[in-house]
Amino acid sequence: MSSAGPWSVKGIDPRARARAKTAARREGMTLGEWLNTVILDSGPDRDGEPRWESSLERFPGFSGRSDEGDALLRGMVERLTERIESTEQNSTSFLNEVDRSISDLAERIETTDQGFRQDQQKTRELAEAARSAAEALALRVKRIRRQAAQPIRKP
Repeated sequence: MSSAGPWSVKGIDPRARARAKTAARREGMTLGEWLNTVILDSGPDRDGEPRWESSLERFPGFSGRSDEGDALLRGMVERLTERIESTEQNSTSFLNEVDRSISDLAERIETTDQGFRQDQQKTRELAEAARSAAEALALRVKRIRRQAAQPIRKP
């Protein structure tokens, strides 16, 4: 999460937000800092399962008690986690498609550029040939005019 601007997650129950804010205040943190601590600072256990489930117990509002509020909050966190993972998968898929499209476009541009350079070279060669032919014709016309300008001698 970037601190560059405000961040919003839709669908969060106001009670869950209030509990999270309270838990953050108790820990002397902002809500963002608290969420980062809860979510990011607890990587996977050795068996590959997330540790966040068990590490939540140490945070206020996430006690091991089986009261309805904690179960509700835990369910919300789980749903939020699922939504984030789903969004991440969709984003990855979309970015892969964008990457393929950009690669295809870059290849087309390269092919077009090569064709353009070849056409440009042919045009230069044709222009040089036309210039040479024009110079040759100009010399012939000059000779013909000189010959025409000379008086004809009678024998």
